[in-house]
This record gives sequence, structure tokens and C-alpha cells, in this order.
Amino acid sequence: MTALAEWVAPKKHHQLVEEDPSDNLVLDCAVEAEADYLVTGDSHLLRLQKCGKVRIVTPRDLLEVLQRQ
Repeated sequence: MTALAEWVAPKKHHQLVEEDPSDNLVLDCAVEAEADYLVTGDSHLLRLQKCGKVRIVTPRDLLEVLQRQ
């Protein structure tokens, strides 16, 4: 069975979202967990499109990706 969640303690701290600094913690966790996607409706995060190898997408975007696979 694939894990649905993973507890991570980020070692690297991003400062990419000045408008909402708490969004940076979300980025830190996604990067630390080596996530493929960060799925969100947050406009600050979506504006980035990518952080490291993590693609930042809307739920609709992710569904489109999954349907193509």
C-alpha cells in the first residue's frame, strides 16, 4: 500500500513567497518530501509553478495529468 502522508522536518527553508510567509513552510515540506506535485488553490504558490523538482498545480491540473497517464 502507498502511504497517503509522510511526516517531514524540512532542512531547507525557502523565502520565495513574501506576501504570505507561511506558504514558504508548505514549499519546504513538499521539497523535503521529494513530492512530485504540490496541489493547491493558493495564488501565491501557483504563481511559482515549480520549486526545485516539485510542480505546483491546481487540483484540475493534476486531474488532467493523471488522465493522460
